[in-house]
Amino acid sequence: MGDTLVFRLRGAEFEQLSRDHVTDLGGYRYPSRALGMDGSVDIDYTHIALKQGDLFLFTTQGVRGTLLPSDYVRLIRQDASDLDAACERLANEAKQRAQERSYGGDQFCFQLVRIDELPEEVTEHPGQLYGDLPIPPELAPGSV
Repeated sequence: MGDTLVFRLRGAEFEQLSRDHVTDLGGYRYPSRALGMDGSVDIDYTHIALKQGDLFLFTTQGVRGTLLPSDYVRLIRQDASDLDAACERLANEAKQRAQERSYGGDQFCFQLVRIDELPEEVTEHPGQLYGDLPIPPELAPGSV
C-alpha cells in the first residue's frame, strides 16, 4: 500500500513483486498513492514460495529510475551478511545518481529482509502449524 515497492533477490534473479502506483500528468509520472491522488485503496498481495536465503527489498517508489536491477544486485551482494550496510550502499548510490540528474534523493528509503531459516515442514494452511486445536467459542460477558 502507499508508494512502497517490493523486490525479491534470489541468487542473481531480481524480481519486482509489487506494482507501480503512478499517475501520469503532463509527461511526468507521480507516485499517486503517496500523494493521495488514488481514490481507492488496493492492497498488493501475493502468495509466493520462500527459499532459505531469499532477500526482500522494500523501497520507496521515488527511487524508481535511479538504479538498475544489476546495481541492486551488485550493491547488495558486496556484503549480504550486513543488511544495514547494504541499505546504506543502496541509499548512497541512489542519492548520488539522483543528484547527477538534478533531483533530490533525501526521500529514498531502503529495507532488506532475509529468510535465514524456514520450518522443515510447511503446510498449506498456516493454522495447522499449531496442530488441530479447536476454535474457541465466541466470548460473552463474564467469559474468562
